[in-house]
Amino acid sequence: MSEVPVKKKHQSGSEKLKKRQEQQNKRNEQLKKTQNLFKLGFSRESKEHQPHDSPSTSSASHTMVVDPVEVPCKPFEQIGQD
Repeated sequence: MSEVPVKKKHQSGSEKLKKRQEQQNKRNEQLKKTQNLFKLGFSRESKEHQPHDSPSTSSASHTMVVDPVEVPCKPFEQIGQD
């Protein structure tokens, strides 16, 4: 017959250390994945958006001029009193 394992109230020092080390390894792994994704995002973004002083983007067709638009606004005291 099989024995029913008895739950221990307290973990031994080596068990605690092992568990803590496993959790730290998981955190480190997740951090590395996050950092890699972050780096990938920036490298992909920098390839898509070249600096404006490069020859391929310095043409006049990329220059946008926008006329200023007047936006009506309420005085600060009236905000949230509607």
